[in-house]
Amino acid sequence: MGSEDDRTGQLRLMHWEAAVDAIGEHPVLGVGYENWMSYYSDINPTFAQEIHNTFLEVPAELGIPGALLFFGLVVGSFATNRRTRRRLRELGPWGAVMHGMAKGLDVAMVGLLVASTFMSVLFWPVYWMHFALSVALSETSKRLALHAPRTVHVPRAVPSHPSLPAVARVGQ
Repeated sequence: MGSEDDRTGQLRLMHWEAAVDAIGEHPVLGVGYENWMSYYSDINPTFAQEIHNTFLEVPAELGIPGALLFFGLVVGSFATNRRTRRRLRELGPWGAVMHGMAKGLDVAMVGLLVASTFMSVLFWPVYWMHFALSVALSETSKRLALHAPRTVHVPRAVPSHPSLPAVARVGQ
């Protein structure tokens, strides 16, 4: 990608540059929800395509406030899954399964973020389903933790010492 022979690579670089310009021209509201193609067609009708980079698509179409909200959801998803894993550590077999699901959601988000560098997927359902699954798993783990049988930690008996009075000795 990037060589002069690579037309696809050159087009992507051209779209990325136009997206950066659009962010500078429309920082607050962007060019509008799903409005990139219309916006870019006015600039270059011959090569109008998607931006092919979600990280540029979000601020270009939704503005910087929209991008902050979106990336807040991404960070929030990781934080939610982390809290879920903590809650599930010692809740038996279902806790172990759900703990693995929370880890899997984080791995899936990392894969989605990597892929989003070369695709425009903001308005595909993948991110939104991921956010919903993270919240659903968190809520389910709260209910599991609420209704799980509690294990009471009983400290081991302290060995008695001959200098202690008989009443204070443990195990007698």
